[in-house]
This record gives sequence, structure tokens and C-alpha cells, in this order.
Amino acid sequence: MPRNGSGTYSLPAGNPVVTGTVISSTTQNNTLSDIATALTNSISNDGQTTPTADLPMGTFKHTGVGNATARTQYYTAAQAQDGSIIYVGTVGGTADVITLTPSPAITAYVAGQTFRFVASGANTTNVTVNVSSLGAVALTKNGSTALVAGDITSGAIVDITHDGTRFQLKNVSTSGSGSVVTTTGTQTLTNKTLTAPTTTNAVIHGTATGTGTLGGSIVVPLARMRRTEATGSSGVVSVTSSDTSVATADCGTVNNGDRILVSASLVMTKGGTGGLSFAYVGQSAGTATIETYSSDSVLNGNQFNVANAVQSIHAVSGIIKVTGTGTLTLALYGRSDGSNSSVSSSGAQIMAVVLNNG
Repeated sequence: MPRNGSGTYSLPAGNPVVTGTVISSTTQNNTLSDIATALTNSISNDGQTTPTADLPMGTFKHTGVGNATARTQYYTAAQAQDGSIIYVGTVGGTADVITLTPSPAITAYVAGQTFRFVASGANTTNVTVNVSSLGAVALTKNGSTALVAGDITSGAIVDITHDGTRFQLKNVSTSGSGSVVTTTGTQTLTNKTLTAPTTTNAVIHGTATGTGTLGGSIVVPLARMRRTEATGSSGVVSVTSSDTSVATADCGTVNNGDRILVSASLVMTKGGTGGLSFAYVGQSAGTATIETYSSDSVLNGNQFNVANAVQSIHAVSGIIKVTGTGTLTLALYGRSDGSNSSVSSSGAQIMAVVLNNG
């Protein structure tokens, strides 16, 4: 019996021999045969022997092993730590039709297979992946949703996992036009359009379109607004019964859908006979169009029936909606019935704050 089941070798019967006695050929031959069988059942150090059962290591390790180069070999701790089994350095095809050549090559697609690679470019449409020349399969996101332009960015580390039918993208870019982002922390989206967004206590710096829910405290920083102010008039302005521009605010180029916050004030001193004094804000120049509420004004201020030499203070404030893109200059107008009024250089002010729609 070469070994006792615990790995201990025992010589067969007739051993050990006694000095000065005749050694039986039967004993000798049985002993040599038993030793030969034990050696045959041992593992040779040159790789000739194939184990026929599991080899318990008794908490010991295989040391000095080489890196795996085939799927039938186990890989080293270094390969696991370096990610070299799933990292694919050879990426071919295009940004939309990707080919991967991992080492070792795979022989079939299996659910759970994961690969990592550096994107050679940003995708422009839906994407397919062909690994080890097994055939192109779809690369999707969030289940079976096809990728859209920008979901993969050039130079990005891309992780994909096979789900049994297709590969799924694990790290969807936040700069793509169709990306879905769910976060409870801080998320910065650059040059991105939010479609049907749902937010809570969000700080919004861009454009949100579609039907969405904006919850909690929504902050639109002033840094994202175009702000234009204009104050005063030069010298003494005579305000007649015709509309007279006393101060202007150049809003620059505005876009359809923009909103303009307007605050204006006008102090007029009635001259001659008494009569009505009136103020309003309207468009004085530019190619843009704005929503109006009467034939001559956008925002109407209060009016007073004042006597000669009496001052009237007019306040005009509100929101103007831009309905056509172009340049826009707003003006604060005054009107004085009965007799003229005068406005000093410090008596007229208008401030306009443009809120971008896009």
C-alpha cells in the first residue's frame, strides 16, 4: 500500500530486512513495486503528472507562480490587483462599433463577464461591442436603453458587463445628451439639457425642459443672469403730454422665453397748471419682441393728479416676457397732461435684470 490515505508511505510486509538473513526475492520485488507505485502517484516537478483529485493546501500557498495566459489557468494576486484580466488594452473599431481583444481571449459570451477599456472616442449614436471576434452585441445603459451621443466620452475609462443578452454600460457619462443621472449628493452637469427633471433643493445653472418636478428650495445663482442697469438722464428733461423717454436700459441680446425683472422710478415736478402725471416702461429700440399689455406700454406705473410745482413720485416694477430673439433696449417713459413737468438728472432710474431661458 503506497500511502495510508493521509499521505504517509509505509513499506510492505517483509520490511525492514534483518542483517545476516537471506532476502527473499518476493519481498524484494514487492517492495520495489510498491515504491514505484508510490512514486508514480506522486506529482513530478517537471509537470508530467496530472492530479486525479483535489489537492488540499493545508493553509499553505503556491509561491513564485507566473501570470495566467489561458482561461484554464488560475491568475495571480498581482493580476487581480492590477485588473489585467478584465482590462483590455487593445481596443479597435470605432467609437460606435467597438472591438475588444482581451488576453486571454474568451470563447463565448456569458452573463457576468466584465471588461474595462479606455474609450478611443465619444460615441455619436447607439453602440455595439465585439469581444474576441465572437460577434457584435448591443451596448446599452440602465437595462435595455440604447446609448445616445455623448454617453461615452473620449478617453474615459469604460466598464461594461454582459447580462446574458447584451453588454450594459456601468458608468454612464453625465455630459451626454441622453444620460440619466440619479444622485443625492452634488452633481455638476455641464452643457447638458435636463428633460423632465425631478430635483430636491437643487441649484440650477442651466436649462430644464419638459414636464418635471422641481422640489424643495430651488436656487438660480445671480452669476447665471445677464444684468443690465441704466440710471438717470442728462440735465433737465421736459416731459410733455406725449410719451417722453427719461432713462433707458440696454439689455443686449435677449432670447425667446427670457424673463426681464424691471424696477424703475421717476420723480417729476409739475410746471404751470396742474394735471395728470404718468409713468410706464416699454421697448424703445431693438429687434426683439416682447409681450405687451396695451398699445403703448408693457409695465404701467401709478398716475397722479398734481398741482403746479408739486412733485409726483412714480414707481414701475414687474416682469417682462421676451417673445422674439434679438437686441432690446427698454425705456422709462413719462407723460404730463395739462402742462409740462420737469425731471432732474437724478430723478429717473431704471434697472433691468435678464433671466436667461437657455
